[in-house]
Amino acid sequence: MVDYGERQAFNSGRYQRQTMVRDLQNAIGRMLLSYTAAAGAPIDREDILPFVDLLHHVPAGADIDLLLHTGGGDIDATEKIAAMLWSKIGATGTLRVIVPDYAKSAGTLLALAADRFVMSDSSELGPIDVQVVRPEPSGAMTVTAVQHHLDAFKRWHKACTDDPSDAAAALLFAKFEPAIIQAYESVIKRASQLSDKHLKEGMFRRGHAGAYTAITAGLLDTNRWLTHSQMIGQSAAAEIGLNVDYRTGSDPEWQIWWRIHCRPRLALDPSGARKLFESDPVCLQLH
Repeated sequence: MVDYGERQAFNSGRYQRQTMVRDLQNAIGRMLLSYTAAAGAPIDREDILPFVDLLHHVPAGADIDLLLHTGGGDIDATEKIAAMLWSKIGATGTLRVIVPDYAKSAGTLLALAADRFVMSDSSELGPIDVQVVRPEPSGAMTVTAVQHHLDAFKRWHKACTDDPSDAAAALLFAKFEPAIIQAYESVIKRASQLSDKHLKEGMFRRGHAGAYTAITAGLLDTNRWLTHSQMIGQSAAAEIGLNVDYRTGSDPEWQIWWRIHCRPRLALDPSGARKLFESDPVCLQLH
């Protein structure tokens, strides 16, 4: 026989979170979905099925808030998730992305599909320059910042062109492999095009002022963002041209979002889950 009292006690954290979500939805009239990933758990194709379940219970044309916490991952998966969200909100609904802590790299790319961002002083986006993991001959795996690699290629190509007798420049330039350069150029082009697409179909669909191509260029600017992990806070995000709804830490809605965010973060480690997908009726874990 099932002990329902024991089951309820075991799942009390989940029920508390879902009650908070339900109360907030009733108060502001928007559906809230939560995607929380542990450090090192990337956005990937395995996220599609949980998102299908989350969206299954959302009425067509609804206004959706996505509470997003991720370090990044597969940009192709972000395109599919964005398309699913757009299909659900349709022409009449809106999509807000709420970033309590961070949505970096491909997480930023996913967030760009929103009509607007909700950010506070703890919120952090990141550059969208692509990172590629490659095996070395020794078997070790290295992470290459693609745009920095291309920047170095252009630097030493220019040095060789300006002074063909510069032996040091010629030696360094010879280390670059043409096939890798071409592949990296395609990867950056892909990230740029996807950023443009998400912005055009997201906030610029609503007549947001400015140019989405300028925002993409700003997020790819390795002269400004010297490392891939560099913080893009709410003021810098607004300066780039993103539609940011800034909330102070004392804002009542922000405090509720923050509490809803912190609970799944704390729930990840004890359960061994790498990701949590939650809404009013749904709670899914990926290990």
